[in-house]
Amino acid sequence: MSMKQGKFPNNLRACIKESGYTTQEIAQEADIPLRTLFDYCGGKTSIPRKRLEILANLLGYPAEAIVPVNNNLSAVSLITSRNTRETIPTLPETYEVEKPRRELLQQTPSFVSAALMTSSNILLNEDLLSRFSNALTKPSSTDETTLNYLEIKTASYWRDRHSAIVASSYLFSYVVEHLQRVIILLERPSFPSIRTRLCCIASGIAQLAGHLLFDMSEFARARNFHQLAIAAAQEGQNQALEAVAWARMSFTWTYSGNPLEALRCIQEARRITTGNVNATVRAYLAVVEAEIEAILGNSKSCLKLLEIAEHVEDLPPPGEEIYWLHFDRSRFAGYQGTCFKTLYNPEDSKTYIFLRTAQNALRDALTLLDPARLQRRPTLLIDLAGTYAQQGDVEGACKYAVQALSIMAQTKSRTVTKRLLALQQKLETWKDTSFVKNLDQQMASLVTSGDIEVAHE
Repeated sequence: MSMKQGKFPNNLRACIKESGYTTQEIAQEADIPLRTLFDYCGGKTSIPRKRLEILANLLGYPAEAIVPVNNNLSAVSLITSRNTRETIPTLPETYEVEKPRRELLQQTPSFVSAALMTSSNILLNEDLLSRFSNALTKPSSTDETTLNYLEIKTASYWRDRHSAIVASSYLFSYVVEHLQRVIILLERPSFPSIRTRLCCIASGIAQLAGHLLFDMSEFARARNFHQLAIAAAQEGQNQALEAVAWARMSFTWTYSGNPLEALRCIQEARRITTGNVNATVRAYLAVVEAEIEAILGNSKSCLKLLEIAEHVEDLPPPGEEIYWLHFDRSRFAGYQGTCFKTLYNPEDSKTYIFLRTAQNALRDALTLLDPARLQRRPTLLIDLAGTYAQQGDVEGACKYAVQALSIMAQTKSRTVTKRLLALQQKLETWKDTSFVKNLDQQMASLVTSGDIEVAHE
């Protein structure tokens, strides 16, 4: 790039041109008056440090690429002008993301989000998926500080999903916007090590988008995101991340009534991670496969996989905690309870003990569950209610189902609602009892008010 000459020479105009944005778009997104931005591009006015940082972050270039630092006094003065009180900080100094950058990244780019929104729904934008796929075949660019920020932001969105801060259908729009920003960075040139890390971030975000769609019972759309998450993890050379994406894709097949396809996905996940990832990830994959084997009626395989997973430690080793997967004793107990509940056969006396084992495991899962992980609690309560229904204990089944309902009004997960509807169907035999009538009335009231959503298939 040839540097624009003037009293304060710089490469800003060339950087804007190569970014693919117009000067007007950059001015709008950076909150800089258009006339002022033209003065910066022409070298007529020095670029204050904070605005330089904002522009560098938005354009995907290091600040030094926009304003080269050399022995030329005028070039140096662009960074250390009298309009700023401090010089551009070094990388360690910028590890804490500054407020202007944080505010900038939290803004929704109007020229991007318009394609993702309709008046009433957040729709899957096919162009977004196409761009994501294309970006994975091209080099990209960003800086270390932005990578740190993107990871922190992605982790916070995962926590929002687990704690049900907002409904998945609402959170999805924010996650897609976050993914959009990462795709923009993937489309630009960068060092291989930074691109590798950026691909891993993109995979984690895409998996979250897929998981939110799973909550919404949009299983086919969820698979689109998981497939791209797998591709991104492969380029990021992160086998654990790739395997977990396969596992999450298996859920979409399980809940679509296709356990054989789910089994194929989870077995691919476990093949990838043989001896190559930490025990926590391997244990998680084992219990996911165990549940699928239980659905298929393969009790021996299911029990063997549960035994493999049981040796997981409560917490990952220091430095190995990962925001895109949480697996602990509560999670294991929940899967264990679900598996034994599924393996129970009222016509086989040898399986009677399975029902009691399932109840104990599900109670343990609820006791051990982190209170902040609200999204998971209704599923555990419904499964526990199901064990009471299998015993013919209608009062016990309805008690736990009602507890689940009160939480579902906040989480609004259509997939969990489908699980509750399946339980309601099993209680049909006792529909004239006061317990079932009360449950039916509360469900009808919440559906009417919109506090729980039912998927229409």
